[in-house]
Amino acid sequence: MRTIVIAGAHRAVGKTTLGRKLKAQLSGRTELVKVGHGIDKGKEELLLHSTAEAGRLIADRRRQGSLDYLIIESNAILRSFTPDFCIFIEGGKPQQEQAAKKMQPKKSAK
Repeated sequence: MRTIVIAGAHRAVGKTTLGRKLKAQLSGRTELVKVGHGIDKGKEELLLHSTAEAGRLIADRRRQGSLDYLIIESNAILRSFTPDFCIFIEGGKPQQEQAAKKMQPKKSAK
């Protein structure tokens, strides 16, 4: 299982948007997890309230072999966990839109 952390300079910088786009583009079994609070219910990502919960989830998923990719949206997780790949989003809307556009599949020429 490969782990990807998406972190950002502040809230509303586009971490969730990028995570969802990335999840849609990865082939294989992929899960998107948010570590934090105040997240809307009914969203597609799993909500964990602490980095300790995230650590247990990572260990469980590795042991089960149930995923190819685990995408974790969190800044705090980086204090206790080293992912295979980390994305840090610095700015606001322009960077968010640019990052999301890069995740779009390329259209083939006909």
